[in-house]
This record gives sequence, structure tokens and C-alpha cells, in this order.
Amino acid sequence: MGINPKLCPEPIVKEFNECYLTECSQKAGLIEGTKEVLDYLQNKYILHIITNGFEEVQSIKLASSGIDHYFEELITSERAGAKKPYPAIYKFALKTTGDLLEESIMIGDNLKTDIQGAIDYNMDQVYYNPDNRHQNSKVIHEINSLIELVEIL
Repeated sequence: MGINPKLCPEPIVKEFNECYLTECSQKAGLIEGTKEVLDYLQNKYILHIITNGFEEVQSIKLASSGIDHYFEELITSERAGAKKPYPAIYKFALKTTGDLLEESIMIGDNLKTDIQGAIDYNMDQVYYNPDNRHQNSKVIHEINSLIELVEIL
């Protein structure tokens, strides 16, 4: 917003932060095809989320979007004590879910945190690239729409 945080009084910064987190968590918009793909995947796989977002905010976002029931575990960096792309969050996720690395796949839209983190942890990955941005990473799969996951999985 162009405001120097050093010049802004602490109570205003805290209030702005609380308002932002509250408003952000209420956003219910979904990417085209999300529910259809989740319906398909839910019948074949156990689904989890790994996020660098805050526990409370992510739970509210999932519920507001009407997709919380698709996921068994919500693994947040806050809960794991580590952020993507660091291996500790992936290790925590596998330990928490009881899933095996060789049976897991990371689907994400951020090359650095989602995809490179999975690559570094030797986890298969799908890079969701709706804008078809040029990239030089060696991803296993790259998709431009969520419905392509059905073909891959």
C-alpha cells in the first residue's frame, strides 16, 4: 500500500494484519474445474494439503470454498515447524499422514516452494502452470488446467 511500516503506529499495523487475515480467509473463489477434479480424485486417492499458510486461515478458506471435506490432513508450515520448500515439511507430512514417499505426489503452482521442494525431497510432482509461463525446471508433469490431472493420475 506504499506505507512505510516504520512510520505506522503498532496498533494500526496489528489491526490491518488481523483484517487482512480475516478477509483473505473468507475468499471462496475456486479455479475452474476444482470440484470436478476433487470429486474424481477423492474416489481414488487420499488427499492432503501442504501449505505455508497459517492454520486458522487455511481451515477457514477451505470451509468457505466448500472443499474442506475432500482433504484428510491440512499440513501447515505453522504445524510442521518448517516451510516449503524445506524437506522437513514434506517429512512431517508423510509422518503425519502415514503415506509413503513413492506413493505421493505434490501438485502445486509455485516452482520454487511446491515443485523444487518436492524435487529436493525426491517426491513426484505436477506443476500447475495456467499461464503457460516459460520455465527451465525438470518437472515430472506440467499442466495448464486442473482437468489434466485426471489424465495424469
